[in-house]
Amino acid sequence: LRVAGSSPVSRSIFQLLTTAPDLTYCPLSARLAKRGLVFPMRDELLRTHPIIRCCLWIVIAIAISTPSYADQGAPTTFVSFYDIPGGSQSLEPPSVSDDGLVVAGQSSQPFRWTYAGGLELLGDLPGGFSGGSARGISSDGSVIVGWLGNGSGVEYKAFRWTQATGMVDLGALPGGFIHKSFANAVSADGMVVVGESLSAFGGEAFRWTAVDGIVGLGDLAGGSFGSEALAVSFDGSVIAGTGASPTTEAFRWTAAGGMVGLGYHQGGNFSRINAMTDNGLALIGETSDSSGFASAVRWESGTGFVTLPGCSLCNFVGQSVSANGDVVGGYRWFAPLQLSATVWDDTNGLQYLEGLLSDRGIGTNGWNLDKVTGISADGTTYVGTATKVIDQFIVEAGWVAVLGDPAVEVPTMDPRAIAILLSAMTALACLRLRGRTIANRALAQARHRASLPGP
Repeated sequence: LRVAGSSPVSRSIFQLLTTAPDLTYCPLSARLAKRGLVFPMRDELLRTHPIIRCCLWIVIAIAISTPSYADQGAPTTFVSFYDIPGGSQSLEPPSVSDDGLVVAGQSSQPFRWTYAGGLELLGDLPGGFSGGSARGISSDGSVIVGWLGNGSGVEYKAFRWTQATGMVDLGALPGGFIHKSFANAVSADGMVVVGESLSAFGGEAFRWTAVDGIVGLGDLAGGSFGSEALAVSFDGSVIAGTGASPTTEAFRWTAAGGMVGLGYHQGGNFSRINAMTDNGLALIGETSDSSGFASAVRWESGTGFVTLPGCSLCNFVGQSVSANGDVVGGYRWFAPLQLSATVWDDTNGLQYLEGLLSDRGIGTNGWNLDKVTGISADGTTYVGTATKVIDQFIVEAGWVAVLGDPAVEVPTMDPRAIAILLSAMTALACLRLRGRTIANRALAQARHRASLPGP
């Protein structure tokens, strides 16, 4: 009864069968009884034939109406790095691979995390350089870049990590009075690394390749010297970040054009680029207007800075973007300690990530999602930071979330159900044939007896 009532089709069939006038009525037995014929060895079969047939029909109904389901699209999930084995409050992941399967970030050491392999600390560099952060990750997650410090708060080393080489020191620009370099992003193939290093002039944006080593990109004209590379295109040919001219101004760099300042937006005096699309044509960042309000902006060569629709004066900071620019992730701030992880797209505008997870039936286990710091290429996997009050203390930790569409269940026949269905239909056919054979023999015998002369 429980199984038969599990789907609308089987319930309807079961109701039809159980409301039949008499399941024990056998037309064949009645026809033979009228002729005074009884077959003791077959009588039980003849009387139960409708019941057997009914059971087989129920089996067929269940096999047809209880399909297996194929889910189309990734399921929505949420993982806090505080709650995983080996996790802690210091696990903050700013980057995720294009396929969303590898996460890199900051812990007691830079770490790499996968669903299959869990947490992996990436090690350290000679000289006591251990604590630091993984800031960028290649398309397939095999190359990770970031920085390590020696605990002094003064010296830092940019690194590039692979499974084969381990930690590799990328060096620093010449002329700096101390060793200080930070790697912030890496191209899709892991061959171009960008960041900031102390040089003879001050903090300077750099581009690193295995062939050329670490090369300074200069600074914008005007003001004090200072620049930082924060984003790089898929192929490493376009670099973006901030410079000083004299206030903080976003820049875009190419080998052909060098470093070009992008200006400001709506009379403001601050602009910054945090991410870019794969092709390097659209840059995502933040600006402030003359009143000091921050706005998330997109920059393209033909339009300059344009506020994301619905984001004017909304204090939304864009920190990450999908490969084609359709989805932007970041945070809205309402006060220094009041942040909310937020995503934007052209269709829906600004949406809080916690709300999107809740709409799909997924909770965050009490974590308040503060920032979206990385997005997968297709815009469905997000990483960022969150806070939670634990034992009266505010704890901060990282997280990863997959924001798939609600699963579309497509009914498919399980191979076992097909086998059961075919067996039941074969049994019904055999039973029907068996019944006709018995009836025909019985009627032939009755006719034969009727033709015999009386006693």
